Amino acid sequence: MREIKFRGKRVDNGEWVYGSLVLFDGSALIANLSSPNNCTGKPVNPKTVGQYIGLKDKNREEIYEGDIVKFNVNLEGGKKERFGLVEWDNNLSCFTFDNLFMEPTPRRTIEIIGNIHV
Repeated sequence: MREIKFRGKRVDNGEWVYGSLVLFDGSALIANLSSPNNCTGKPVNPKTVGQYIGLKDKNREEIYEGDIVKFNVNLEGGKKERFGLVEWDNNLSCFTFDNLFMEPTPRRTIEIIGNIHV
């Protein structure tokens, strides 16, 4: 089963928080629901919320919607690098980068180089 989680930047200090997303009245919270006795959430800026896409980059970092990635393709003629934004594509019903499926293979590597919410 795919792990579904989100991240967002806290409104009070700008730090990233990770967990379950709770939306209400235009506000957003990221809550850690790992313990039934600890269901606290941190208010986050809704514009910074991104979903974990279920993949990790070559450095074992989780890739989230809104990340900027370098996508290496090793071809017979050499390595080709592409850069772009990880986004949800409603037409394809999947996360994409530059209209490519976000799927690493032995001939491809993905590396996070930043995100749009610096």
